[in-house]
Amino acid sequence: MHKIQIKTTEGHVLHECEAQDLRDAVQQAVSEGTDLSESDLRESDLRGTYLWGANLGRADLQGAILVGSILRKSNLGRADLSESDLRGADLRKSDLRGADLSEADLHGADFRGADLHGANFRGA
Repeated sequence: MHKIQIKTTEGHVLHECEAQDLRDAVQQAVSEGTDLSESDLRESDLRGTYLWGANLGRADLQGAILVGSILRKSNLGRADLSESDLRGADLRKSDLRGADLSEADLHGADFRGADLHGANFRGA
């Protein structure tokens, strides 16, 4: 186990815990209802992570690996998901208003019922 901190892009600590890796720490934070908006999760390996209902609004997830992750009913409004790998991710009923999904791999991702107003899908 390691002491892991999830921080904002400005360096403020949003969540701190003992976990095996960042993936486990993020899952723990979400299960505890921690607000992860504006979190810095660039290039994180979060494949298969259960993030149902997570608040990741304005989070920096550029280049993150979210293959097969459950993001159903999550707030990803204005999040930076550019160049991320969302293959097979469940984003049903999520808020993706104004999110940047440019150059993201979206093969098999499920967006049914998601709010995609103003989202950027350029090159995705």
